[in-house]
Amino acid sequence: MASILFKVSGDLIYNKEVLNEIKESINTNCCVGLIYGFGTILSDKLREKNISFSYENGIRQTTTKGLEIAQEISEDIKKFLQSKLPKVTLISPVSYLNGQIINTNADDLVLEYLKNYDAVVIYTMNGRNKDKFKDIPKIRIIEK
Repeated sequence: MASILFKVSGDLIYNKEVLNEIKESINTNCCVGLIYGFGTILSDKLREKNISFSYENGIRQTTTKGLEIAQEISEDIKKFLQSKLPKVTLISPVSYLNGQIINTNADDLVLEYLKNYDAVVIYTMNGRNKDKFKDIPKIRIIEK
């Protein structure tokens, strides 16, 4: 059984064209997973609420309240995607470890899940740096 993993940038998560392309890939012979990002959405919400954050080696660092907001955003996106793509396995960048919220970079999750899929398609915004994926043959990057 063929399997495909999609990673969709948070800036494209509500893009009808992207969602339709993912829908078209779903068939009875294909297992489909989707990792969704929401970095820009989270940064905007944190700024709106005056919650501090910084970046350390490209990873957002924030407060417990900031992580709670990340969890809320992730749940909202998950509900939306479940309504649009009910046959897709959704993989959130937010999880729990020992009762604490962990927010992982969605691109890093792609590298973790890569071995479990036959192909990977990454939808991202034009001009975003995706060099970490350039030498991995089964990854295709689509810029929108």
